Amino acid sequence: MDYIRAFYSLDKTPIKYITHFMLPIVGGGVAVVLLLSFLIPQAFEGITSVLLYTIPVYIFIFTLIYPIFISERKKIDIEKNIHFFITHIGALATSDMPRKDLFKTISKKPEYGELAKECGKLYMMMDTWHMSLAEACRFLSKQTQSKIFSDFLERFAHAMESGQKMEDFLGSEQDVVMVNYEVMYHGALYDLDMMKEILESIVITLIFIISFAVIMPFLTGQDIVQLLSISLFIFTTAEIMIAYFMKSKVPHDNIWHSLNMKTDVEKKFKLFLIISVVGCIIIFILVLSVGKTLPLPLKAALSFTPLIIAGFFVRKEEVLIKCRDEDYAEFIRSLGSSADTRGGIIEKALMYITLHDFGTLSKNIRNLYKRLRTRIDKLASWQHFEAECGSNLIQRFSEMFVESLNVGGKPLPISKIISKNFGKIQALRKQRYQNTSSFIGIMYGLQAGIAFSVYISFGVVKMMNNLFISIDVPEEITSSLLYTFEPSEINIIPFMLLAVLIAHALISAVLIRIADGGRMLNTLIHFVGIVWVGALTAIVVEKMLASLLPG
Repeated sequence: MDYIRAFYSLDKTPIKYITHFMLPIVGGGVAVVLLLSFLIPQAFEGITSVLLYTIPVYIFIFTLIYPIFISERKKIDIEKNIHFFITHIGALATSDMPRKDLFKTISKKPEYGELAKECGKLYMMMDTWHMSLAEACRFLSKQTQSKIFSDFLERFAHAMESGQKMEDFLGSEQDVVMVNYEVMYHGALYDLDMMKEILESIVITLIFIISFAVIMPFLTGQDIVQLLSISLFIFTTAEIMIAYFMKSKVPHDNIWHSLNMKTDVEKKFKLFLIISVVGCIIIFILVLSVGKTLPLPLKAALSFTPLIIAGFFVRKEEVLIKCRDEDYAEFIRSLGSSADTRGGIIEKALMYITLHDFGTLSKNIRNLYKRLRTRIDKLASWQHFEAECGSNLIQRFSEMFVESLNVGGKPLPISKIISKNFGKIQALRKQRYQNTSSFIGIMYGLQAGIAFSVYISFGVVKMMNNLFISIDVPEEITSSLLYTFEPSEINIIPFMLLAVLIAHALISAVLIRIADGGRMLNTLIHFVGIVWVGALTAIVVEKMLASLLPG
């Protein structure tokens, strides 16, 4: 991205940024270092002096990359909504709404984020500065952070100057912008594939670190608990950073709706979650009191198992949402066609539509028709429909459909635009789900690999420690070649290894949810499953070592 353009993401010119932001911060850093050197001169001795004196350098580097960071964040926010934007503005354009009011309408939609702010700028330039639409588009295209949006504005300006009808231009732009969005989406899926390989490499490296942390104290006499604690911290931190990086790379395409409306499904979520947590507490108490002879990994797996109750319910609802998404494009296309032949009256069109089967969406359509017939609040009726469906796509596209009709749009063209773009997004989502399926297998496999490696290392060390404690070996040998540990130290290690497995299971479950865009409560299924894989692998390894390395 153009570095100069990045400054506009901060609403500052380069000169203003340097004088009002960079120089004060860097100067403040220099002043802090000088003040510390005067107040605490002993801190500026040895290697610490290098770190302290370079603080202004770090601050200067930060001020250099800060505009790029903010610009990239705004670019991602624009491009994650560009497919909704082009569909929405194309649907609105089928009405006789004034040109500048199209952008005013979009600017009032908080769900569009930075894109709403950009549309607000266009409206302000036309309404306050009295610029033409073409001039405003060209001006903004040179400042916006998104290449896709910038190209759209340039084409828009040229079309307006050449006298092309807005409805015709925005109709043709549906394919152009959606193709660009598809390219961006495929790029994000490719990044997800790359992340799989990076994750595998990093986790394999971390497995070796933990294994060495188990073995090395036996050879060097270091504190085994301290080394394992450091290894666990490194392991967890590395995986959290991977999760953060993956979240910034995968497509921002959530499955669930974002309406602030309590439905029966939401109430059941809370109920099943409470049941799961209470179940975990009960089983944990039973395991401590009755199952004292059970292996430690099995105790942990049993204690977490009730969480699968809430996880299965969320997963069931998520499957239903995906099924409704499959049927929605056909429904909205049929509704638009039926309403067009009935003078644009949605209630009459829905009465005809309810006679047809739209799969899992049929019940929601019938409920929508019943609410609309009451003639109390049409907007609230559609919002209840969107909330009951539970889908983010259905919510966003239904809002566009209703709003476009309310401003005088034509039902048939609106439904064609919405159903066509909805279908394209559905096709992209299916590719994402396929990628996620392979990712799930990798997460389960890595858990088995981690459990096998660390418990093999621990088993060998435990056997050698018991061997040297049980036989009479001269102290000179044990103090110079091999070191032994007290049983109290050895007994702590299984708990720390179990913490590694549980931490990896939790982060892996979160990574799976990030990959497919589902609800975080659905992580409970994979969390329990991955914990069980680790526990069973650990138990098998312990039994195997007990038979191969007795004592």
